[in-house]
Amino acid sequence: RSPQGHLALVWQAAHEDLVDLAYSVYDASAARWGADQHLMSDDAVEAALSPAFASDGTLHLAYRKAETEYVTETIAISPTLTVTMTDIPRRGRSDLYFLSHTIGRDLTIESLTLTPTYPAAGQAVTLTAQVRNVGDLESGPIVVRFSDDGNPTGSDVTVALTLTAGASGTAITSWTAPALLDGTHSLQATVDPDGDIAETNETNNSAALTAFGPCLAADGTARAHSITAITYTLYVLNAGSSPAQAPISVTLRAGDHDGAIIASGLIAADVAAGERVSALVVVDDLSLLEGLGDAGWLAAGDPTADRANAWPVALGLWPDLTLSAADIQVGDQVSVTVHNTGVLTATGATLAVWQDSLSGTLVYSGTLGAIEPGGSRSVAWDAIEPAELWAWTDPHHLITESDESNNLAVRKIAIHFRIYLPLVLRNYAP
Repeated sequence: RSPQGHLALVWQAAHEDLVDLAYSVYDASAARWGADQHLMSDDAVEAALSPAFASDGTLHLAYRKAETEYVTETIAISPTLTVTMTDIPRRGRSDLYFLSHTIGRDLTIESLTLTPTYPAAGQAVTLTAQVRNVGDLESGPIVVRFSDDGNPTGSDVTVALTLTAGASGTAITSWTAPALLDGTHSLQATVDPDGDIAETNETNNSAALTAFGPCLAADGTARAHSITAITYTLYVLNAGSSPAQAPISVTLRAGDHDGAIIASGLIAADVAAGERVSALVVVDDLSLLEGLGDAGWLAAGDPTADRANAWPVALGLWPDLTLSAADIQVGDQVSVTVHNTGVLTATGATLAVWQDSLSGTLVYSGTLGAIEPGGSRSVAWDAIEPAELWAWTDPHHLITESDESNNLAVRKIAIHFRIYLPLVLRNYAP
């Protein structure tokens, strides 16, 4: 028992896969035990405890501390089979340790939240703070003050008349966001703001939250190409409360949202709250894409862990075989022309043509060979009757392309036959 009448229990306890020293203090003035708490959190094992109170009420504790080592062992299962196990805990060096713990009160703000997270100017909001007594003795009254850039948002909030050791409470207040939001604010919650309660730690009574800032959210991508370049488009929404200041970097990245930067672009103007804009990244040196695979990401600003400001996009370093109805022509013969509007050569391009439908009579099937970017290949054959022709390049999808939707064309053809009538000349006498 301490000179102040407090009692302390100290024991070895398991928590979160660890074995550490736990304790509880009997608060003589409140006539109750506080919540169980831990004196440390580490891999070592503490034992052989010897606690005592000093004359000033400080709890002193001598104990043996055994370090935990993690080793790798190979175990023979049979003459021909072994199993290697890693991170096997093993008791290491033991030493005598001494610990001092001041018995007292200690209030802290564990969290501060704003609802909604990104309000509009002048919108009603709710501020919520979680308060905890991390000390050893009952404290009260528990008062919390909310502020915006140092200015109180309203009256102080009383959480509870008393809060026992280890217990927590919630402070909630309603407020109206400023009428003009042109940048971030620092919202703060402070417990015991006037310092009425003597605490063992006076530096942990506040928590701050940066609020009313911009929040760039990726909202889709698009990709287009010529035969010499690929253009990537990122659509960006400012889901925050205030404008996002330009310039804003937009990057094309390989593999993942925080992968290596391939190319970049800019959003040159501020993005107002609620505004949706688009940004372009142009890759005109296609060698930058070689060997990267097809997985890419577009990101607005620095990548965030939740990927909210990034969106996946296929890099699209492919050929693109195209057909249209205009590519099916009728003259002395029927001809079909296939184009490659992609950025890579299409090797082994094929063409199949059916009459009347894809399940109709196959009238042509053949290989066109390699078609370079911007190039084309044509085939022709004699037609003997009118028909609706269905022409499909790469019908078996053997070539990966930028766009698979432009490989099929349909056109009705009419065969014009020439009939030669004999011309009979008669000689009439005058």
